Amino acid sequence: MGGYWDHSKKFLCPMCKKSYSRRPELSINRVLAEIAAHFQGLEIGVVSPNTKGGAVAGSPVAGHRVHGESPAAAAEGGEFARAGEVPCDACIGRKMRALKSCLNCPGSFCEAHLRHHNAQKELEESWQKELEESWQVYAELQCLVEQSQAELVELIATRQREAERHAQELARGLESDLSHLRKRSEELEALAQNQDKVIFLQSLPALAPLPEPIDWSGVSVNTDLYLGTIQSSVSTLVDKFQEELKRLYGKELRKLQNYASEVFLDPGTAQRNLVLSEDGRQVMYEERKHNQSEDTRRFNPALFVLACECLSSGRHYWEVEVGRKTAWTVGVVRASARRKGEIKLSPDGGYWCLFIMFFFY
Repeated sequence: MGGYWDHSKKFLCPMCKKSYSRRPELSINRVLAEIAAHFQGLEIGVVSPNTKGGAVAGSPVAGHRVHGESPAAAAEGGEFARAGEVPCDACIGRKMRALKSCLNCPGSFCEAHLRHHNAQKELEESWQKELEESWQVYAELQCLVEQSQAELVELIATRQREAERHAQELARGLESDLSHLRKRSEELEALAQNQDKVIFLQSLPALAPLPEPIDWSGVSVNTDLYLGTIQSSVSTLVDKFQEELKRLYGKELRKLQNYASEVFLDPGTAQRNLVLSEDGRQVMYEERKHNQSEDTRRFNPALFVLACECLSSGRHYWEVEVGRKTAWTVGVVRASARRKGEIKLSPDGGYWCLFIMFFFY
């Protein structure tokens, strides 16, 4: 590649034809180097014709360790990287020969580090999948809220148009009645100019009739038009929101329930104001302190109690019924965390908690 660019006016990749404004720095393609090493037979799985029993040249025979290879490397079937071979990027000190090169990251790994790399990759993929599912749930809920908001705006606009149309009809009726009354008033004034009372009385039946009286008791102005509509729509939205949450999280909840753990409370850790049920599944608070031994495992004065079994690894799921309590704390705690005196409810203090204190989370 260097020779190609030495005789070329442009820095152009001969494979993809991408051009560069200045000469780029070249680096080793580890994947291609590994493939080339296999084809060149540099002690990577090439069968030697002088080897009996199908032994592989460059590979240690069973029970024999290559000179300079550590016992740990031999136990894992690895070899130190030689000249021309791709070394493991994760090894510290003398590099082991890389077994595979990752296509997603610029790294090559021996057998031991490849297992950790694959596990990390699976963990990242699982985390990415859960993140995408969470975003999907959020997007669907956001879509539901926006749709409900649009429906609410349209409903308010429809109600407003109906109210305006009703008001206009009332106004037109009143204008018609006023027009009739003005006309009758003008006719009466014209007749009043006549001094002959008999003629005046005889002309009254010929005047325009009075409009029918309107019963205004049934006419009302709805001052609560928007408030009632909004309350009704918000109530409907909350119902839809809860139904959508149940639907979206139902699958996730069923998956979590596979990791359900039964929790039995340890009376030896309960603060003295806490009383446990006989089955160890419930805890209650009493004002009177109980005469219990001052165990080093017991919380004091914090109103906490731990479960009997410890968690060391894996996933765990449990449900806690708190009723209508306005103050409670649920979580996990490190075994070595502080239990006496003032306790810091944070990961730094060894506590991972969800708590509510008088309706504040």
